[in-house]
Amino acid sequence: MPVRIGSCFSGLGGIDLAFQLAGAEIAWQIEIDPAARDVLARHWPEVPRYEDITRVDPSELDPVDVIVGGSPCQDLSTAGRREGLAGEQSRLFFDFVRLADHFPRAVVVWENVPGALSSNDGEDFAAVLREITGHWPGVPAGGWRGAGFCWGPKRLAVWRVLDAQHFGVPQRRRRIFLVAGPRTGPDPLAVLFEPGGVPGDPPPRREAGAGPAAPLTAGAGGRGGHAPGRHGEDEVNLVPWDRPRAAR
Repeated sequence: MPVRIGSCFSGLGGIDLAFQLAGAEIAWQIEIDPAARDVLARHWPEVPRYEDITRVDPSELDPVDVIVGGSPCQDLSTAGRREGLAGEQSRLFFDFVRLADHFPRAVVVWENVPGALSSNDGEDFAAVLREITGHWPGVPAGGWRGAGFCWGPKRLAVWRVLDAQHFGVPQRRRRIFLVAGPRTGPDPLAVLFEPGGVPGDPPPRREAGAGPAAPLTAGAGGRGGHAPGRHGEDEVNLVPWDRPRAAR
């Protein structure tokens, strides 16, 4: 039986298509933009679609194995006004978590701009980890790094900054990907960290006339992109929930 995907902030269906090509089934989509919904309807005519995520009742959604979404990033981006998760657009992240919590056995996949790591001096990403894992971590000295993992009573979460140029796309496009799942379910570490990898990204091709950057074969992503067992905390943020945050 194929893995069933619940898609939030579906846009034109890029993530949905990637999962479908991997053999998954799209169970439902949520997208507020009418032009984007027209595109989704053309490619997934049989898939139920919902408009406003703030008005979606999770009890009306079919069960899924994975819930995925790239919540609006305008308030987190370094190119934006940096209003953070309190901003009108980026606060929709909390509705994404509201739906995810209705499916506690589902794997959660969240994508956003790397500016999410530094927004509000790192406190916004601490809030992201709190909502997804159930543990409220303190911002590490020196800020959040480009890779790490955090576990709490709800889920284990792993994040990593990846760049499209290392996956066969002829452009630089860095994004943070976070994968989280129940502590007794699939291991998110196996998704974003390669045990046989090496630190950092492979060097992109810069020769004149070169085609797209070669696809990832070993290590990739932000700082600390190699086997988690070989990381030191100076390379990757490790945030276990048995180290409670000091009261404020």
